[in-house]
Amino acid sequence: MRQQNLQQNSSTIDWAILLLSTKFCEGRLTKTCSNFTSFMRPRKNASLIELAAAFSEVKELTSFEETNNEQTIVLTPFHKNEWGGLPFLPPSFPKEWGADLIRLHGHPPVWFTGQFVSYLMRSSPQLSSRLTEKANAIGLGKEAIVGLHVRRTDKLDFEMTFHSIEEYMELVDNWFAIESLKKGKQLKKRVFIATDDISVVNETLIKYKDYEILVDMNVVTMADVYKRTLDVALFGIISDVKLLSKCDFVVCTFSSNVCRLAYELMQGDGGDAAARFYSIDHPYFFWGQNEHEREVIIAHSPRNAEEIELQIGDVIGFNGVPPTNPVGFLRGRNNRTGKEGLYPIYKVKEKWRIEDFPLYPNVKL
Repeated sequence: MRQQNLQQNSSTIDWAILLLSTKFCEGRLTKTCSNFTSFMRPRKNASLIELAAAFSEVKELTSFEETNNEQTIVLTPFHKNEWGGLPFLPPSFPKEWGADLIRLHGHPPVWFTGQFVSYLMRSSPQLSSRLTEKANAIGLGKEAIVGLHVRRTDKLDFEMTFHSIEEYMELVDNWFAIESLKKGKQLKKRVFIATDDISVVNETLIKYKDYEILVDMNVVTMADVYKRTLDVALFGIISDVKLLSKCDFVVCTFSSNVCRLAYELMQGDGGDAAARFYSIDHPYFFWGQNEHEREVIIAHSPRNAEEIELQIGDVIGFNGVPPTNPVGFLRGRNNRTGKEGLYPIYKVKEKWRIEDFPLYPNVKL
């Protein structure tokens, strides 16, 4: 978007809300999702259906250079390759804030993304009231609580492997043990469960009787594959995401959009929340992101055929959805050798993508 037409393009934010709603609604622009704008505060008085009606007039961009001053609503490509390598895509963040973000936050790219997500998902008064009621019911903010997001059902068919409840709860146990030591007393062990599989709840109740298990069974039921596009299910997933983002710590899988969205939302609450999530499968990523790069700080000689050689100063990159890796290892491509494989996490550091984002001095905040 050009600097001079930012103020004119108030519809751009509304269109972003429309696109965000399709994420919750399995990519469908239908009446089942017409209540999205009753849950979120729109940028201006435009309903989701009115925005969807404009779809036929939307210009789909094939190049960033096609933007102009007249086009108020555009459909942006999903993957970075369709942009031709646009530098502003995640994990990039602005040079203007670069030094401060690196000093103050453990994961600057997710903080930057989180500001946009937090704005787009501002709760309507009605949703805010319902969420406050649910938060009070589980004691959010009063006693320590760990969020557990366990994605199963159709996700297991294509995008992720099965993880037992023991894998999740081992991390929950560790968190409560550490926090109890910090506080000098044994904390009451409480878990909020968000899942699309009712058996997860039943299994946790049976195996972890020393925990207070908090869950909304209505939301779990509506997360069924055949029900999740209904309006009531839309409220369920939004409330799960919002409540997870308010927990003291969350264990989940970053292969799930819900998990990553809750992580991004958490960054909008202030402070450094980078370490308040733990993913038991993938590292954090953003769909369609630019290559995530890390710089080698300790040399490494491969110990088996799966590992790659590292020399100090090498840049290791990975593009796309990160695979599930052995504990303590990541997978990537050594840009110097061109070889791809596993390498120890502790032998690299982040190589942040800091870009000179355009500024809009004419826009008054």
